[in-house]
Amino acid sequence: MTPNKTKFESLKGWSWVKFNDGGSFIQSDQLFKAGFSHGFFSKYSSNKHPRSLAKRLGGCKGVQTLKQIHSNLVIDLKDIPKNSIPKADGLFTTMKAKSIWVYSSDCIPIFMANTMTGSIAACHAGWKGIVKNITMNTLKKFNLSEKNKQSLIIVLGPAISKEHYQVDINLAKEVFNSIHNLNNEVATKDQITWLLETGIITLDENPNKVLLDIRKAAFHQLSKADLGLKQIISCPLCTYSENKLFHSWRREHLEDRQWSGIISKG
Repeated sequence: MTPNKTKFESLKGWSWVKFNDGGSFIQSDQLFKAGFSHGFFSKYSSNKHPRSLAKRLGGCKGVQTLKQIHSNLVIDLKDIPKNSIPKADGLFTTMKAKSIWVYSSDCIPIFMANTMTGSIAACHAGWKGIVKNITMNTLKKFNLSEKNKQSLIIVLGPAISKEHYQVDINLAKEVFNSIHNLNNEVATKDQITWLLETGIITLDENPNKVLLDIRKAAFHQLSKADLGLKQIISCPLCTYSENKLFHSWRREHLEDRQWSGIISKG
């Protein structure tokens, strides 16, 4: 099936690929131009297995999924027994033409790709994954030297926006500690001030709650690895607001999710 590829003018740097049966996915132009086939699929493909969805990305020599557990575990594809679905929240591979998949609703599906080697990673990061630093655990799998970090592209997919993500203020403190690798060494007042100044949180009308931007939190974690600002790309779409495109746990309170997959270079 040949997709009808169109661009949303309001989403600079992103393209939608649509199919005749209503299925669709969004992709990063920068990652696609670097030679990595990938897609953050809409809810209309939720009932399809990644084996089927991989064909829409161009096909590959293997498909790997996970049983996600909101952890910081990232597994190398070569260490997974054949036909096994391990419990973890991240996948990495240096193998050629392999596709790796994560599912999400309000959490962030994240892709990482090394433009020099063709290796890839995918992880699923909600607030639990952010606090446990799954972003950095995934990044470490590439074992990049300081001067080779510029070969990495990181893409944060559709996730819930700050406006719809109320969390406990104590959770915000944990997010702060995960970014700064601290353990309550900074006064609460200073923690909250920094989170407000960076835009990671906004104060809520409830004094014990804040609104959390998990993509911005992930961005600040990754920026600690001395990556260039243009290497980290964040999709602006909100899974809660875009009810015609995405499932959202916060909106629906259902276990429905959408798939995201990326294929390593062949």
